[in-house]
Amino acid sequence: RALLIGQPSYGKNSLQLAFTLQDGSSLYITAARWWIPGSTPSSAAKGLQPDIPISPEEGRDRILQSAVEHLTRLP
Repeated sequence: RALLIGQPSYGKNSLQLAFTLQDGSSLYITAARWWIPGSTPSSAAKGLQPDIPISPEEGRDRILQSAVEHLTRLP
């Protein structure tokens, strides 16, 4: 299982294809849905909670910094 660092994910649980139309507008079509094994589609739509929650800070990527620090401690 992966270690999640950062903020909760959006939880959209669908894949959309985007098409740009001639007038410059966009059309989005839902092409697939997925969910976490052992769960229901509605529970996957809640998003994933990080193991190490970190809030963003302007001018500094604290999430990336935390991930690098964690990875350098691995055996």
